[in-house]
Amino acid sequence: MKGTILMVEDELTISRIYKDFLEKDLEYLVIDYGNGREALEAINDGLQFGLALVDLSLPDLDGVELIKRIKEKYPSKPIVSMSAFDSLILPSIYNFSKLRPYPQLKEVVEDFYPLPN
Repeated sequence: MKGTILMVEDELTISRIYKDFLEKDLEYLVIDYGNGREALEAINDGLQFGLALVDLSLPDLDGVELIKRIKEKYPSKPIVSMSAFDSLILPSIYNFSKLRPYPQLKEVVEDFYPLPN
């Protein structure tokens, strides 16, 4: 495995497609959560990851709030926000539109995943 990616995505189909692609094709370990509260609990318990992929439209905890909380605990961790709406753009964080073909996620992950020390 190349490293660990935290993915927070409530849409099961998208979550499965992305996870399969990232694990099988790109050889990352993906720890996925279907809601923000479970992800936040794992982060507060010390979950280690190199990159976070966070859906902005989560049912229980706003994705923007989750990103803020991740940044408070891990200020230097790269985070990619994901949204099906191109109009939801966050400054200072890379935004990936779920409307793009999912193989383009490869470029995003490889650009933002930290290189080993």
